[in-house]
Amino acid sequence: MPFLGAVPFHGSEDNPGPLPAIGAGFESDALDELAMPLTIREARPQDVGTLVDLIRALSVYERLESECQTDPKGLEEALFGPRPFVEALLAITDGEPIGFALYFQNFSTFLGRPGIYLEDLFVIPSHRGRGIGKALLAEVAARAVARGCGRFEWSVLKWNEPAIQFYRSLGAVPMEEWQVYRLAGPRLKALAARQERPGEGPS
Repeated sequence: MPFLGAVPFHGSEDNPGPLPAIGAGFESDALDELAMPLTIREARPQDVGTLVDLIRALSVYERLESECQTDPKGLEEALFGPRPFVEALLAITDGEPIGFALYFQNFSTFLGRPGIYLEDLFVIPSHRGRGIGKALLAEVAARAVARGCGRFEWSVLKWNEPAIQFYRSLGAVPMEEWQVYRLAGPRLKALAARQERPGEGPS
């Protein structure tokens, strides 16, 4: 789940690139805070260990540490395997990874267009309040626009009021009429096993 105007923020470790212009989805005060060398780039295989550490730090913040089962091998397969399931961006300043965004594409049958779902957005505590989370969001949003996506969505814990207010300030709206449902572990396997008994109605 994430911790926290679609403007591309492209750069590399050697050339961070220009900061986004004021007036294109950023508040000016956030840009003032972002007056630092900042690179946002795609994650690479050698970044997997760093991403795992950041994911674990996120789980601690969200009070979900006991549920975090991510391991380097599984994450590397999901990001860089024969069939990648997710993509990730790293935010780097002074050679130090300080945040990340992890996302994947979904699809809206009503729009007839793809979308992007943001699974995680996280900035380490010592670098919060400097516009880095917003820069990561803007980069993902820019990719959504470039790919012709109709939606950019994510979830937020109900108690995380600062994040909720931040998202609202960007123009994001809660989907209050929708309720998320989840199957995992034994319950997921139990439902999957039902496919071996065709013709049996729902119980």
